[in-house]
Amino acid sequence: MCDLELAWKTFDFHSENIAKLEDQHLNNLTKLNTLLKKQVPATRHQKVNLVNKIIACCNKLESSYLKHTHCLDELIKIYKYRNLHGIAIPVEHITDIQFFNELKSVNATLIEEIKVYKKKLPEILEQ
Repeated sequence: MCDLELAWKTFDFHSENIAKLEDQHLNNLTKLNTLLKKQVPATRHQKVNLVNKIIACCNKLESSYLKHTHCLDELIKIYKYRNLHGIAIPVEHITDIQFFNELKSVNATLIEEIKVYKKKLPEILEQ
């Protein structure tokens, strides 16, 4: 398997993992909203358990975004090398490097948003 193919497979793997973690995170947020809106207030234990699950999921997401960004860096490096040396990129993988840079920017923004969100989570325990 060539370096480009391996880089794309790794990128796809991390993309799929991120999608699963984002679904899990949304599911946790739905549970949190339900828990906070109950007629009978949630116990501190219920809140702590759910907040811990959310933090663990956020940590996994943050790590996955970083790995995803590393894959994008690798793809950029491969594309630049191939372009510089006149090595063709297979049609199924023709992508503008700017797209990779935009994805890196999105990942960086999401990582920062997760960090801010995690800092705000303890406030939920006070509700």
